[in-house]
Order: sequence, then structure tokens, then C-alpha cells
Amino acid sequence: MRALVVYYSKTANTKKIAEAMAQSLQTEALPLNLPKKGRRSKEERTKERALWDKAMREAQDAEIVLVGTPTEFRRPHRLVVEFMKEAAPRRAAAFCTCYGMKGATLIDMEALLRQNGAQFMGGLAVCAGTDKYRFRQDVKDYVDQVTEAHLSRAREFARQVLSRREPVKAGLRGVCGRDCRQCLKYKHHQCEGAGFRCWSGRNCPVFECCVIKRSLTGCEKCPSLGSCGKRNQLLLAKASQ
Repeated sequence: MRALVVYYSKTANTKKIAEAMAQSLQTEALPLNLPKKGRRSKEERTKERALWDKAMREAQDAEIVLVGTPTEFRRPHRLVVEFMKEAAPRRAAAFCTCYGMKGATLIDMEALLRQNGAQFMGGLAVCAGTDKYRFRQDVKDYVDQVTEAHLSRAREFARQVLSRREPVKAGLRGVCGRDCRQCLKYKHHQCEGAGFRCWSGRNCPVFECCVIKRSLTGCEKCPSLGSCGKRNQLLLAKASQ
């Protein structure tokens, strides 16, 4: 099976994880951006366009694509979101790197890949560095902490994804990462994520009609909004409280 690793990286953490996965799969790790911060020149933008085009071409021929991103305010980077939409791989896995909380990053990526017809083969979050660095605070003598343990975990994840015969079943998970079916807050209707901007995935009993994530379409854009029985029931319940 021909595999491909595609990633966006800012501080090189995601790049290191992506390259470890590619090494394990004996394939390429293709970046979507150049390793530079701040405003980019016209020449650099042209080079990045070439990187994008190459990743798109290779993704069309790959049987499985592993897509990686750093967390952007607990979400996948916008270029990674655009890539997943346009590439629409047949089989895919997602991974992200973070300094602290990954938020809905992996959930958003899984939802988008499934929505575009991909068989989802798994997700991995790698927390490298310290939480205080998320907002660039107290960065004196700071060194990114991608360790050999992180790289080993990435290699093992890549091997598992490639050897997995069946896609991962869509679960009922919240943005917190917990299984909603085991969560007392969810059972008692106290979950903050189970409102109109639900983060629980395809099998959410409140919104069975679609996958709603912060980086995807919300209820207000749903063509069946007026006739949505689940939403109307929830509105009546809220009005009676």
C-alpha cells in the first residue's frame, strides 16, 4: 500500500513527527509550508504553492495519507483544513502536535476527512514542550522537547495505521476527548459541548443529521434546519426550563 505523509509545521515539531512516520513507512514527508515565520516574500509564496501542488498530486496517487498539523487555538491549521478538503484522500489518518491542550484538533480533522468520504484509520496527538509556551510566555532558554519517545510513538502509530484492515468506527466523543456514553455530565444534559455547536461527531444523538465542528459547517447553514426534529425538541426543552 502506497502511503504518504503531508504536514504543516511552524516550530519544526510537526516536521520531526512527520519525518519519523515517513521513515517508518519508507515514504515521503511532504511539507505544505516553508520553515519561516512572519510575512513571506513573493518568491517564498511561489515556492509554497509548488509544495502545495506536489502534495496534492502525490495525494491523488496514494492509497493512504497521514495528515499532520500543529494546533491553532485548539484547531487544525487552516492550510491543513484546505488540503484535506481538496485532496479528499480515500484512506487517511490524522496527527497533531501541541504544547498543552489539543482541543478539538483531532476531532475536527476526523470529522472533515469522514465528511469528504475518507476511511479514517486513526489519530495521534503528540504533546511536546511545555504548556506555558502556548502563548509565547516565559520562553527564555526554551527548547522544543520532541524526544525519542515521541518519535518512537509516531513510528509505531504509522505502522499500526498501515497494517489496520478496517477503518476506525466513528465514536461518540466530546471535545474533551472522553467517551460521551461514559460521561455523567453528558448523561445529565450538563455538557457544554452538546449545544447547537455540538462537537460530538457523526453519532451524536442530538444532531444525527450532520457532523458539526468548529472548523466545519454549523446548524445555521443546514438546509434541513427548519424541519430538524432534534433541534426543535431541544428548543422546546430549553423554553420550558
